[in-house]
Amino acid sequence: MRTFRIATVAEHGWSEGEGPGLPEGGAADPGGDAILGAALEGLRRAAEEVEVERSTAETLQRSLLRERLPDVPGLRLAARYLPGSGEARIGGDWYDAIPLRDGRVGLVIGDVVGRGIEAAARMAHLQSAVRAYALEGLRPSLVLERMNGFVQELESRGTATLLLAVVDPDAETVRLASAGHPPPLIVDPDGNSSFAEGPAGNPLGASLFPSYDETVMAMPTGSALVLYTDGIVERPDQSLDVGMGILADLGLSLPDEPDEACRTLLDRLLADGLAHDDVALLIARLDAPPLTLDLVVPADPTSLVGVRRGLGRWLARWAWAMPMRTSFKSPAVRLARTRSRTRTRRAMHTSRCARCARDRSY
Repeated sequence: MRTFRIATVAEHGWSEGEGPGLPEGGAADPGGDAILGAALEGLRRAAEEVEVERSTAETLQRSLLRERLPDVPGLRLAARYLPGSGEARIGGDWYDAIPLRDGRVGLVIGDVVGRGIEAAARMAHLQSAVRAYALEGLRPSLVLERMNGFVQELESRGTATLLLAVVDPDAETVRLASAGHPPPLIVDPDGNSSFAEGPAGNPLGASLFPSYDETVMAMPTGSALVLYTDGIVERPDQSLDVGMGILADLGLSLPDEPDEACRTLLDRLLADGLAHDDVALLIARLDAPPLTLDLVVPADPTSLVGVRRGLGRWLARWAWAMPMRTSFKSPAVRLARTRSRTRTRRAMHTSRCARCARDRSY
C-alpha cells in the first residue's frame, strides 16, 4: 500500500520577515514555491492512480465471482464478498460452488497473496483451473496437487491458500483438503460448532512437490458448513486464534437461512461493518428432502441430472411411507415424454404393417 505524508511546518516564534527558507529581507523564493507545487501535484496524481487501480481491481474481482450460486438439490448456499477498507488495496479473496456430475458439489474458497489488479488476475487463473480439475472428478487432495503445479507454471508466480470441500448430500458427508487455508466451521443439527480437523498443508506455490491429506467428516441433515478467509477473523488488533474463537461462538446460534447467517456473521465479526482486509464467506446448509417433492427446472437436458438426484433423495427418504405422485413441470421433461410416446407409436405402427404384409403373402 502506498502511504503519502504531507509535512506541516509548526508555528515558531520568528519575527516578521524571518523564517526557514526565506532570504534576507523576507522575500519568498519563487523556486521553492514551484518545487512545493510540483510535489503536491505529484501526490494528487499518485492518489488518483491508486484509487483508479483499486476501482479497477474491485470491478474485475466482482465480475469473476458468481452472481448466482447454483441450485443443488438438498443444499442451500449463500456467499458474500467484501473488499478491504479504503486504506487498503483490493486483495485476491474469492469463493466458488461447482456442481459435479455425480450430484455432489465442490465448495471452494481461496486467498491470493498480494494486492491490486495483479492479485485479481491471479485469482481468475486459479478459479478457472480449480473448476477444470474438480469437474474431472478428482479427489480434493489431487485437485490441490495439480493446482500447486499450475501455480508454479504461472508467469506471475505467487502463493495462495485454497480450501476445497466436496459435499455429498446423499451420503451426508463432506470430504475436504486444505492448502494452508483456515479450517471450515461445521455446525451440527443440534447447534454445536467445531472446526474441521486435519493438516492444513502448504500454500499453493510454496513448494515444488507438496502432498495434501484429506479429511472426511459427517454432515448430517440440518448441518451447516462455513467457509471463510482470514479477513473475517483477523484484524490488526485481534489475532487469528481469537477471531476463530469468536466465530465458533457465533456458530452456536447460527441462523438457519444461509443468507441471513452471512449477514449475521459479517455484522458481528467486522468492527463498524468495515473490513481491514478482503473478506470472502460461503455457507452451505444441508436440508432433508421435503415431504412433497416439487421440482421446477429449466428447459435444458442437463437439468435432468438434478431431477434424478432430487427424486432419488426424496425416494430414499419418503417413498416407503406414501404412494408416489409425480408432476413434471419442465418443458424439457414434457418434450422428452412426448418424443418417447411418438417413437413408441411409430414402432407399434411399423410392427402392425409388417404383420399385415406377412399375412397377405400367405
